[in-house]
Amino acid sequence: MKRTGELLKKAREQKGLSINEIGLSLKISSKILKAIEDGNLSQLPAKTFLRGFVQSYASYLRVDVNEIMRIFQEEMGSTRPSPLIQMPERDETLETSDKMPPITSNSKSVPSSEKPLNSLAKSNSSRTVSLTILCV
Repeated sequence: MKRTGELLKKAREQKGLSINEIGLSLKISSKILKAIEDGNLSQLPAKTFLRGFVQSYASYLRVDVNEIMRIFQEEMGSTRPSPLIQMPERDETLETSDKMPPITSNSKSVPSSEKPLNSLAKSNSSRTVSLTILCV
């Protein structure tokens, strides 16, 4: 991160800009911009955010963004997240195995006249609810 910061600091100083000016324009804390320039890793945010800040900073200074980001990646590594879980390769023998018995259901169906909710529907069918809304 040291080289990236040095290049950004040099470009900023050549343009006669202060860290506070750039921080206000980019809406990035001047403390973070200073930490980027100094390569102070303990004061920097997570790599994903840092990558965006460096890119914005380089763009603001009108330096070669691609070159700055290449150097940043050399120094800091990729910001892409690594996969959390490695999926195992498919085992074809499990899918084509005839050793497993078919799944059958042992439950019996209840006739609709004996279902508990059916009796509730009959008893509530004669009730009517009326609602009056008054607008004032």
